[in-house]
Amino acid sequence: MSEVKGRPRFVEGGWVLIAAALLLLTVMFWALAPALLRMVERGPGDGINPSTYGVNIEQPRLPQTAAIATAMLHRDMVPVLDAPPAILNGKEVAQAVDTRDQYLVSSDAVIGVSINGDHRAYPIRILHIHEVIHDTLGDIPIAVTWHWPSASPRVFDRRLNGDPLMLGVSGLVAGGTQLLYPRNNTPDSTAPPLVSQWTGEFVTGPSATLERVPFHLMDWAHWLSTHPTTSVVGEVPGLEKRYDKGDPNAYYRSTGLLFDQPDPPASHAPKDPVAVVSAGDETRLITPESIAKAGGVESVTVGGHPVIARLAQRPPRIEIEAPTAVQVQQGLWHAAAHWESD
Repeated sequence: MSEVKGRPRFVEGGWVLIAAALLLLTVMFWALAPALLRMVERGPGDGINPSTYGVNIEQPRLPQTAAIATAMLHRDMVPVLDAPPAILNGKEVAQAVDTRDQYLVSSDAVIGVSINGDHRAYPIRILHIHEVIHDTLGDIPIAVTWHWPSASPRVFDRRLNGDPLMLGVSGLVAGGTQLLYPRNNTPDSTAPPLVSQWTGEFVTGPSATLERVPFHLMDWAHWLSTHPTTSVVGEVPGLEKRYDKGDPNAYYRSTGLLFDQPDPPASHAPKDPVAVVSAGDETRLITPESIAKAGGVESVTVGGHPVIARLAQRPPRIEIEAPTAVQVQQGLWHAAAHWESD
């Protein structure tokens, strides 16, 4: 008589079911872990009320036309780069332009910084993602910052009373530009103050200002030709695709803004790139219109110093050539109109 076959006993097939269940749990954990970690690590903030972001918003010192507003769902959504993972040789980067190792092309925008004979380029495509890069150049701790919604670059000596600050992105804005905050140097029982990315001034809490470091916002080819010994900040491994897809060029081509703010004066379009150049007691506003009237290159004298201005794109900007004695503020009109109203 043949044996009647029924359900497999546990010893015969149970291990298969257990293995399948473990595999399913592993796949589910792998898929859900990033979201779960984001929930655990999520910074304070509800996307609506600035008071929920865990920073000091009391008695803000702001331009009359500016007010603190939310710009992100919560604090620390931006992955600030606390230290560059790699410092590349500028000449090697340039030589790789025609190979699969291409990192920068000649028209790519960079923030170039020179301190004590050391030169370094910070690609805008990297700053689109990180917005703040902490670094040390020429033995000086610096913060290279880029607020892409206002196309505003700034570099600061990040020492306050001799101690280097580590800055974070608060998720808040004022007058169209980013508000940063110190992630250290604040007592645990005290909400950290806010710092204007436009000026480096503490707009809440103690009265203090981060010292500005001169820099140049220009294309890579120009920076390399004038600083042949430059180094270049490299990518964070694993974020290559994010860098490639992080170009906000579509935002610059549109007319809308990302967050609520008072309308700037209608003398210029909100997303027109402008540059405010100052030296001594003289300040001049350079605009796309003034450059066009000058035939594409505007040459002026500010405080006795020569200034050359050109219009460039991706990101929209006015590139300035001027001695370090000239202070340069670059950004879009919707921010400059508030912070440079004087």
